[in-house]
Amino acid sequence: MKKLYGILYLLSLLLTIHFLSFRTRLEYTGADALNQVKGQFAAGLQEAAAAFGRYQEQARHFAGREGNVAALQQAHLDARLAFKK
Repeated sequence: MKKLYGILYLLSLLLTIHFLSFRTRLEYTGADALNQVKGQFAAGLQEAAAAFGRYQEQARHFAGREGNVAALQQAHLDARLAFKK
């Protein structure tokens, strides 16, 4: 009877260790995936901000050179469309 309890105890100990290590692997994998998504999102935001800045600069350049309100409005529209992409 003691042998049976000893075997059951070892089996439960091994299963506990196995499931704890599996849970830890999932947590690390989930954290890595979350960090990767955060990095991609931050890179996308930086790219959109840079594009928006470039279009704003173009708008200022065209409006200053031409003195044209239509050019300013078109450049602003282009900047908004680029930011939505």
